[in-house]
Amino acid sequence: MRRGGDAGAKEYVQFLRYARGSLYEIETQLRIAERRRYVEPETVDLILALTVEISKMLSGLMRSLR
Repeated sequence: MRRGGDAGAKEYVQFLRYARGSLYEIETQLRIAERRRYVEPETVDLILALTVEISKMLSGLMRSLR
């Protein structure tokens, strides 16, 4: 019974890693959009601050599942 739970947790951690990778992709796209002046720098700063917080939450959740 324990092994099945561990496998589920490992899969979930992998899913969270993918989510964090997607978050990093968003950061890259935001920087490109800012450079091309599609988005105001203040908006980018606000969103990037949120991505930092989300990244911390994902990391904490992953740590708790290991």
